[in-house]
Amino acid sequence: MFKRKFTRKELQHDELVDVVSTVSSHLQRHRRFYLVVVALAVFGAVALAVFLGLRSRDRKQAAQLLGRARTVGELVEIYEKYPSTAAAPLALKTEADHFFREKRFQRALSAYELLFERYPAHPAAPFAVLGAAYSREALEKWEEALLSFRKVMDDYPDASPAAEAAFCLGRVYLRLGRLDSARSAFLEAIKLHPWSVFAHLARERIAYLDSVIRSEESIRRDAG
Repeated sequence: MFKRKFTRKELQHDELVDVVSTVSSHLQRHRRFYLVVVALAVFGAVALAVFLGLRSRDRKQAAQLLGRARTVGELVEIYEKYPSTAAAPLALKTEADHFFREKRFQRALSAYELLFERYPAHPAAPFAVLGAAYSREALEKWEEALLSFRKVMDDYPDASPAAEAAFCLGRVYLRLGRLDSARSAFLEAIKLHPWSVFAHLARERIAYLDSVIRSEESIRRDAG
């Protein structure tokens, strides 16, 4: 019996028909499922658009509030009501700096710590740790201050407050009479940012320390 040979084009056409038929049958059987998927996708797109719109509105409102904030209460409202906006960490930093200027060091310390806890990756984070260190120093919590200054140096060596923290570390050591530790800290300030004003101040303190050490050695020799 004669069998007609099918051309490649006809075979491809039959395969396409089979695929279309299979897909159509699958869609018919699972029509409800796909309707739900499409509905969820549409709902998700709408929800995302609403969310982005709300975020944009929140950013604008928070920025406006920060621009006209005059009281601590207004600053608190910004970072509590709009915590995800760029204005929130700035409001916290402004509040902490305000308390520090007012010499309310415990309140300042709390605000600086809250800033670091909430926004550890924010550019203001090293300044928050530095502010906390200054606050602890003002409260005469010497060992805690030393740890905070050291944290700035270790965690943010490339940030601008690093040399300042190293100089302050040396200054606190000097106050405590720990001259060798003070000299080491001043050297670190120079190493971190050699052209900064704090590196210049550190060089002056090292020269002072070296003169003190030479004087003490001379006194010991004369006494001996």
